Amino acid sequence: FVIWLRATVGQQLARTGRDHSRPLLNTPDRRARLEALAQIREPLYAQIADLLFDSDGSGPGAASERMALALDGRWQRQPPASAA
Repeated sequence: FVIWLRATVGQQLARTGRDHSRPLLNTPDRRARLEALAQIREPLYAQIADLLFDSDGSGPGAASERMALALDGRWQRQPPASAA
């Protein structure tokens, strides 16, 4: 089960603004790089995602509660495999 955690370029910029450990973002124009990456990646993510979860800027607690509710309606949990 694949969940696409989608965030806007603006949200990504805000989240990674002080992070200098990301080689792909080691560029003078981070916005342009993120926009270019989104053009390439979004069609691929859309193709494989079972669930699209938009990041809305809420905190991790609220987001995890929303995701749990979304998962309850879409994901069928399998019982654990028996030990052989």
